[in-house]
Amino acid sequence: MPNDSRRIPVPETTYDPEELIQNSCLEHFGGKERRDDRGLDESRGVFLKSGINPQAQGSAYIEMGRTKVICAVYGPRDFGRRDSYQMKGALKCEFKFAPFSCHKRKSHVPDDEEMEYSQVLTQALEPAVMMDKFPKAQVDVYAYVIENDGGALAAAITAASLALTDASIEMYDMVAACNVRLFGKNGLILDPTTFEEYERTKVSKTECVNHGNLTIALLPQLNQVSAMLMTGVLDCDVLSEATKQCTFAAQEVYALLRDAVTKSYQNGSELKPESTDK
Repeated sequence: MPNDSRRIPVPETTYDPEELIQNSCLEHFGGKERRDDRGLDESRGVFLKSGINPQAQGSAYIEMGRTKVICAVYGPRDFGRRDSYQMKGALKCEFKFAPFSCHKRKSHVPDDEEMEYSQVLTQALEPAVMMDKFPKAQVDVYAYVIENDGGALAAAITAASLALTDASIEMYDMVAACNVRLFGKNGLILDPTTFEEYERTKVSKTECVNHGNLTIALLPQLNQVSAMLMTGVLDCDVLSEATKQCTFAAQEVYALLRDAVTKSYQNGSELKPESTDK
């Protein structure tokens, strides 16, 4: 049979690319260090800044390592036509990944993950906002992930809380968020990266318990959890320990939120002209 020169020659056998990658996730974490030389209970450096979008009522920008999220707040604005008068306002949140932000390119149409994150973002912020202060009105919160290297939801919740403060929306408390990854009963990894969040682990069906991710949104001053998102299967004792570690880390994030608000107020005061008595 003559050769078909128009076809591109390919190997006779194929392999799954993931099989060629060494699954060193558990072995790497067993040495108490990670790829970025952090300990298992250490968070990444956080950068926070408010008032970066002059077109929005309030805005904020956050960096957690290589994860970058920008948030904007618009409103309160009128509902429009409604059948009945509502004494409390509404909070609408939208979470979106930039198409180039993830390892796999995202579509412009919101997928299931983005829709779920939008719901969690709303659940995390609603208990903190004084909804009765703007009846028959709505506040829109938009969180846009520019680069995702793990912890995008936690970063969006924290940045959205700072953006609401920048928009002068009255709140009971600010919201700080953190997440952990769990590898077995003794493997709690604080503030995981994308590699640590989604790396597959070779475990048997009987050992599939206590492997997953946990994200918690905390009202630090009230000491209340406003939202929780868990994936995987966790025992009650492991979930309790992961919750404690998340809340402790969220308290540290709250200190950074207060500093960002203070700096924003000081910068705003410096721009105001001083009043002179005649």
